[in-house]
Amino acid sequence: MGEFNPVSKTMKNNLPNWARNILQSMAEVVMPHGDSLKLDLTDYSVDYIDKYVGYFPTHLRLAFPFGLLLLELGPIIYMRKLSRFSKMNFDDRERYIASWVDCNSSTRRDLIKGVKGLVMVAFYSHPTVMEHIDYDIEAHIKTAVARRY
Repeated sequence: MGEFNPVSKTMKNNLPNWARNILQSMAEVVMPHGDSLKLDLTDYSVDYIDKYVGYFPTHLRLAFPFGLLLLELGPIIYMRKLSRFSKMNFDDRERYIASWVDCNSSTRRDLIKGVKGLVMVAFYSHPTVMEHIDYDIEAHIKTAVARRY
């Protein structure tokens, strides 16, 4: 498969379009929204995660879209609300995700934490964000390698 390059356009999509749409609806909510960094990295994050999924073990690569489908249909299943997650407004999606983080089901909590984690890795790996937080990955690697030896 080669080296992971989140901005490479040569790799095929690993997620179907419907899963990417759900992921986009979630990324919009969980990415940092600060005044000091006004970036819309939703598309970048979805592309990053889509490519990252290609490196998952087979069972996770197959299961991940179904976890997103559970997130999408959750309002119908868990809230008896006739709306899918991706069709909710921003505030309702935010409350819905918070309800997953705080729910009694460890499966739902783990799923939402995993997807949120992927979104955050994608967001903070963007060169503009790294520059904004003054993170130099090359310097960090050199320091870590020097400590090791």
